[in-house]
Amino acid sequence: MAGNTSKATTLALFGSLILSTLPVPAGAAAATASVAEQQLESAATNSPAWREALRLVREDFPAVKQMTTQQLADLRASHSGAQIVLLDARSADEFNVSHLRGAVRANTTRKALDALAAGDADRIVVTYCSVGYRSAKLADALQARGITNLYNLEGSLFRWANEGRPLYRGDEPADRVHPYDDEWGQLLNRRFWPR
Repeated sequence: MAGNTSKATTLALFGSLILSTLPVPAGAAAATASVAEQQLESAATNSPAWREALRLVREDFPAVKQMTTQQLADLRASHSGAQIVLLDARSADEFNVSHLRGAVRANTTRKALDALAAGDADRIVVTYCSVGYRSAKLADALQARGITNLYNLEGSLFRWANEGRPLYRGDEPADRVHPYDDEWGQLLNRRFWPR
């Protein structure tokens, strides 16, 4: 994305895409509820906005393997004995609202490499952020430095939360997610926005 104006423009215009790809309710009464309905629709994991967000991640980082939220939940529940390292690529403000249980905040390649330095060579590394773009960028950088058995969590924390999966703040359960910003936050169900 760095140095690529067309990609930056695409991402900057993403907020417009979210609203423009959603169906517009007919009638004046429906127009009053349209903003709330559009926010719920865009948060639905199969909405046009979600499909576009996931397409952008896959297109910009084709070499990064994706792991679905269901695959991660199954892996964590299987008690297979495999070490799973969760790297949260978000800012401290975002991480402090909530995160996946046991995640390490690593929003730079250096922090991620430090977090992985003492780990088991057979570990499974999963990066995530809000939607998956920043974490895919981190995964791409880690792959370039020889880290293997590495996946990006497709849809990341927003999809995880929208599906009703557990969130944590430290070791305590949480019920909120930092929405990143007003545009990308439309992919997150409003019930998870901080009050």
